[in-house]
Amino acid sequence: MKAGEEIAVLDGGELLSQLERLLGSGLSFRQLPGGSDGLSFVVERGRRGRVALRLWHNRTIKDVVRENSVLRLLENVGVKAPSPYFEYFTLSDGRVAALRLFIVGESVDELRTEEIDEVARSLAVLHGSSLPEHFDDSGHMWPRAWEIGFLDELERISPDLAGRCRRVREDITQLRVEQLSKSIIHDDVSLANILRTDSGCCIIDWSDAHIDLSIADLAAALTQLNLGSSAKRRFVDVYKETRMDNCELESLSTFVERRGLFMEFYRIKASISDPTRSKAWTEI
Repeated sequence: MKAGEEIAVLDGGELLSQLERLLGSGLSFRQLPGGSDGLSFVVERGRRGRVALRLWHNRTIKDVVRENSVLRLLENVGVKAPSPYFEYFTLSDGRVAALRLFIVGESVDELRTEEIDEVARSLAVLHGSSLPEHFDDSGHMWPRAWEIGFLDELERISPDLAGRCRRVREDITQLRVEQLSKSIIHDDVSLANILRTDSGCCIIDWSDAHIDLSIADLAAALTQLNLGSSAKRRFVDVYKETRMDNCELESLSTFVERRGLFMEFYRIKASISDPTRSKAWTEI
């Protein structure tokens, strides 16, 4: 199978057959839920590896370019992440398939102490890196860190959260957002997006990386990594030691609270639009 080859892939079974010829047998093929501009799949060999496969409409191929740009940056600064090199295929229905090289690693249920340090350092190095030239982050799925419009709707659909919503709204309104540092951020560092490899933790799924407030990315990781209180303090300490600059940590609690409310909003909206939808992968 060569990059750019015309392949007639119109259903999951045929696509799996193509991938098995390319990567070997024993693969499971799982579709990520959601996504209006394309389809996202993960191909897995047990708990020991993943291939990210995404099918984009041609008009959104810039998503591939954006992710490649971020992965090259990570490679240059020594942050362990998926390879920035893709193989591309043109499908018979006009879409473009981007197949990333195989990543050997295990899914993570809980971070070990050394892994907490590694993930914290990776984020700190990323946030302290210079922005790539001509980086186009338009079209990513996440709202900007200072956007709080969702709080109004969350307050309406979940009145018990009204007090927390008002406090976060007031706190962010009083912040001088323009003075907070910006960088490339992942914005979804969670256990689902970390693989344990033979050479350390690998943060995956950079397709929605964009330029935003560094402190918000740190807050997202603290919210989504299921860390206990002491582990969170360790994560922040390692992050702070690695960056060695003004990390603006005085606003961290505000963005942690905002992220928690945003994830609750996201969960409620998803359950309203599709009550049967699972948080886990959906099987084809």
